[in-house]
Amino acid sequence: MKSGIAKKLLVMVLALLMALGTAGGVLAKGKDDDRGGGKGKENKGKKIEIRMEFDDVQMEWARKHIAGLAAQQIFEGYDDGTFRPNKPVTRLEAIVTAVRLMGLREQAESAEKKASHLNLKDEKQIASWARGYVAVALENDLFFENETKLQPNKAADRLWVTTLLVKALDLDDEARKKMNTNLDFRDKNAIPAGSVGFVAVAVEHGIVLGYPDGTFRPNRPVTRAEIAAFLDRAGMYLPDNGLLRGTLKAPVTNNTLLLTNGISYPVDPGAFVYRNGSRIALSDLKAGESIVFRTYNQVVIFIEVTGQAPGGENPAPFKVTGTLAAVNGKNVTLRLENGAEVTYRLDEQAVIKRNGVKVDASALVVGDKVTAHISAAGAIVSLEATGQSVNANLTGTLASEVKNNVLSVFSGGKLVQYALRSDADIYRNNEKVSASALKQGDEVFVRVENSLVELVTVTKTAEQSTVFTGTVKMVATDDQVLLVTVNGADTAYLVEAGTKIYRGGSQVALSQLKPGDVIFAKAKKDSITLEFVQVTEQAEQRETTVSGWYNGMTFNNEGKIATISIIQETGGAPQTVVYQVAKDVKISGSQTLLVQNHPIELKIKNQLVTEIIIK
Repeated sequence: MKSGIAKKLLVMVLALLMALGTAGGVLAKGKDDDRGGGKGKENKGKKIEIRMEFDDVQMEWARKHIAGLAAQQIFEGYDDGTFRPNKPVTRLEAIVTAVRLMGLREQAESAEKKASHLNLKDEKQIASWARGYVAVALENDLFFENETKLQPNKAADRLWVTTLLVKALDLDDEARKKMNTNLDFRDKNAIPAGSVGFVAVAVEHGIVLGYPDGTFRPNRPVTRAEIAAFLDRAGMYLPDNGLLRGTLKAPVTNNTLLLTNGISYPVDPGAFVYRNGSRIALSDLKAGESIVFRTYNQVVIFIEVTGQAPGGENPAPFKVTGTLAAVNGKNVTLRLENGAEVTYRLDEQAVIKRNGVKVDASALVVGDKVTAHISAAGAIVSLEATGQSVNANLTGTLASEVKNNVLSVFSGGKLVQYALRSDADIYRNNEKVSASALKQGDEVFVRVENSLVELVTVTKTAEQSTVFTGTVKMVATDDQVLLVTVNGADTAYLVEAGTKIYRGGSQVALSQLKPGDVIFAKAKKDSITLEFVQVTEQAEQRETTVSGWYNGMTFNNEGKIATISIIQETGGAPQTVVYQVAKDVKISGSQTLLVQNHPIELKIKNQLVTEIIIK
């Protein structure tokens, strides 16, 4: 059985870089061989050399990725202190990487797996130390069905690595559903039909991007620098990516970083420091600036400014241009003209336009050309994106009434938005109507030409159904019942075999809905039987707040809060509830008041407490 995706992603960065023998800011001395990670031996007890620079890494975009990844674990590098960013990755290295990111390293390095017979024609070409990895890869279906050879020393091309990563992350079922995707690459015809879905999924998850000229280049060998970029982008989806957060209380002096919460960290003199996508000196950091940072052995080796200091020397807004690299909730990542990537958070009131039409962030497409206006606080206040013109026919359900001349439709599990052409033909109840006659919940057929809607035909009106938005409270798969909280009241709905359910952009079974999911749904008129369910906000992506009375805490071996327990009233009776706490938890209020039975609030995201508010 494949490991869960969260577990796999959690070890992704560590696994791949260890497999490839890479190092970013942290370099452990190792042998100069093709294994990188050696024979699976750990570096326990060895003195680690901290190396923050590589003479052969001149690409600024690569430097940031390498520096950002380096802090997460000890990595073996080359004796000569080089990174070798342009060295191709072999297929065997990629296989080792995939198995490790799945959390199966111990299994792969067991004596049993090393002694496995491999049903491959080139079995004898596989080094003895790696046989267990290949055996585990075969057991977990990481190979194509028609592959009878590994070709271990062959350079792994972009298509092969893309497919391998999608399989290792257990996204192959999703990939198979997307084999008919019309890829937005100039050289899409060079991608075999049986691989289209894998590329589509990798691009949608922001793991692999195209080139500035609009090509994918499926046959191009993957380099070590490119691998670092793949993984750093993937890391933004991790619930725990090793990032710490805080606000600077003062400029860095004596190589000491002091936060407003009173915690201080020593800083490596060669630490990588970034602001607005450009590297700056450690001394350029200002009091009041919001930062994210990574440590190694409790020493800071990577810092990125995420918000300007209020009233600082340079509080003025600024503008950035680049290419959209990824959108993750409210976080937007841009690839700048110099190749560097920078992430900004969308302001709550941010105005977003695509091809001149006001849209939500979900309508942005990776590869769009973007101009973003950034506030002094470091948030995007307006964003203009330009993307390739779209011609399409689609069916779906109106997510809302037409606003600002924008048609918003749930189609194929995604929210798509297009501007209405001024003379668009709109039909409802077999009559030509204006856009204002369209209703939330209408089922529609839409024809789009040159990114503008020219025809809307309502195939089923909202009046024939009951449309609502609510939060999933319980999923009873045996009884095919979904309990939903709507306007504070709980209602049980029946889910029939034909009910279409979408979550995370894919059609799913009832069992894949989770308590806490926010849904847009339709039920049959005067019935509790659901016709359609669209998850608009996944439970693990939501930030929720719970209230109660403080009961106690536990701490990990680093002295940080591991869990917090509070007393809550459930059904009119007090109940003690324990919550897991994020490593970078924020504590607001006077900690002297943190005694038993004192009122307290917890902000929770991804099932972790991100903020403790002492009343």
